[in-house]
Amino acid sequence: MRVVALLFLFLIVAVLAACSPSTGPPAIPHPVTSQECVRCHREGKEGAPKMNHPARGTCSSCHKPA
Repeated sequence: MRVVALLFLFLIVAVLAACSPSTGPPAIPHPVTSQECVRCHREGKEGAPKMNHPARGTCSSCHKPA
């Protein structure tokens, strides 16, 4: 019984750790309007990190302002 309880506790901790905000997509560290993200991030212009998923349509559905 004790082993089952420990396994259950481990499972809960693992799920909570996987759902923590730090594992989500990076925040947007600068002001943006509409979908202007692709202007710099599609090609990695001006030091912007290059997009690894340009086919997704709405950046702000996952990425939120910091």
